[in-house]
Amino acid sequence: MTSLQNDQNTDFFNNLGTEARRILVEHSNEIRYKPGEIIFHEGDTSRSIYILLSGTCEVLKQDEVVNHIRPEEVFGEIATLGEGKRTATIRAAEEAVVLELSGNGLQVVLSVYPDVLNSLIRKLADQASRMSDREAGIRKEQKALQDVEKSLLPDPALFNESTRFSIESRWQPLVYASGDYCDVISLGDERYLFVIGDVMGHGAMTSVTLATVRGELRALSSRESSPRSIITSLDGHLLKHGPHNIPITLLVALVDGNTLTARYCNAGHTEPMLYRDGRVELLAGIHGPMLGFGLSQESEYGEDTFNLCQGDRLLFFTDGLTEARKGPDPQKDMLGMEGLQGIYQDICRNQAGQVLDTVFLAVDGFRRGYEAKDDATGLLLYVN
Repeated sequence: MTSLQNDQNTDFFNNLGTEARRILVEHSNEIRYKPGEIIFHEGDTSRSIYILLSGTCEVLKQDEVVNHIRPEEVFGEIATLGEGKRTATIRAAEEAVVLELSGNGLQVVLSVYPDVLNSLIRKLADQASRMSDREAGIRKEQKALQDVEKSLLPDPALFNESTRFSIESRWQPLVYASGDYCDVISLGDERYLFVIGDVMGHGAMTSVTLATVRGELRALSSRESSPRSIITSLDGHLLKHGPHNIPITLLVALVDGNTLTARYCNAGHTEPMLYRDGRVELLAGIHGPMLGFGLSQESEYGEDTFNLCQGDRLLFFTDGLTEARKGPDPQKDMLGMEGLQGIYQDICRNQAGQVLDTVFLAVDGFRRGYEAKDDATGLLLYVN
């Protein structure tokens, strides 16, 4: 015998008569869960509806707690509408008593007692209202995080006094926050440090890692003499103080307007593209290992140098551009390096002034409506 036969401790059942309860109990099962125990996983096939009789449960999406379930709340209600997939994972936060009702049993009760449907609708509407309020708060926090990341993009005003260079940047996050990182640091006397990187993943956790990288890199730029020494020191710092086993690609370039040269060190990042005299070439150079694993202790980073010319347009970017797809096949439907190279070359040939927004629009056009799968960031240096 379940608790429903002795105690009406959920609003949903307040209007049920004795016969309705009897039919419902025939299709129900009372289960106790220990703290931390999973009730069902996100993506599971939906077969039942649940009512929390006591305790508290957590709602998780992609392993992050996004909500809590209190006693008397109904959850897993998608089962009342037919077969489907669980949209979240439910985990007991403390010892919890849950009533599991089969979808078939609930349908039987609803067909015999139509008034119960009104009770269910009111209950779900109340839950939806409260969830909407909580989600509005979450969206506000996510928007604030996105605004913070956007404010960290390079400021074109940094080059107002420069006679050699100008820049533009574009940031296109997949969700509210991004693991993409681009930065420009003025070292004085027409010398600038250009940085582009990518922390694997999306969302809030990548923002934490990105903040660690940005803060330490800016500190290093004031005392290290070369891109190679900056990346080597940063890798050592991440090994001691950063998140473990989170891959980070990074390219650091020191651009000097007095000598019109650029020195760069590449830690597993996508090669930049240089437009000059009507053609685009990849600056392949030497690749070192990604950051975050301490591999620099086993394999030293290399450094490359190249000359700059008036009229050059140097594009640093993340792989969200080259991995743009117009369909589900990652081989046949992907833009790739050659595709982006062609787009960039055509636009530079035919458009004066700033071109980065046009490049992003062309990549979006290539997708033909197929949704993006990754963050995309571009940082473009113009040599005047």
